[in-house]
Amino acid sequence: MKQKDKQKIINNLKLPDSFLKQNCCAYQVIKHESGCAIINGFYIDSTDMKDAFFLQYFTQCLFIPFVTFSFNLGDRIGSYWTLNSLQRLQSEIESFTVFDRLLSFEDFIRYATKHNYYGNKVAKYEDLACSLFAIDKMNDAKTYLLKMMHIINKSNENWYDAEKERAQFLLQQIQTENRISGIEKLLLWQETTINNLGIII
Repeated sequence: MKQKDKQKIINNLKLPDSFLKQNCCAYQVIKHESGCAIINGFYIDSTDMKDAFFLQYFTQCLFIPFVTFSFNLGDRIGSYWTLNSLQRLQSEIESFTVFDRLLSFEDFIRYATKHNYYGNKVAKYEDLACSLFAIDKMNDAKTYLLKMMHIINKSNENWYDAEKERAQFLLQQIQTENRISGIEKLLLWQETTINNLGIII
């Protein structure tokens, strides 16, 4: 399915006013007073059939550097969809309630702890650690940062150089009780992700 067709589909879906539509994605911003943000999103994804598509829902921390939308926390709604099934898809979206329970960072932390995670554990622990750091739960953030470091140190470090550097930085900020410096870095990482995704929050 062509990009313009996927964009037309997302534009025609009826979503709450809190969702912004951009290209193949519609997303809702959850912002903390620190400035850190998480998005809940719907994404029109291609299939191997030219006239069909998947609808992916996801939740993503923007303050962790990433070059694409991440589907680690989310799933597909139904199977594949076609232009002939848009009315049924709209009904599925109207009965979709996952995002109704994802309106704060605390909600996200509970969700990320329990929901199936399709990435590796280092990524999951980083999501949790950085979210906890953002809301000033330093002891809990430290726990997940140490879990990250444990996995990284047991594996081939070259796979996780960037994650290791980020974890070490935040651990240092916790040790020196320098939350402000940590938040500044999270916001810098967030700016990188926002630019990579080409979104506006």
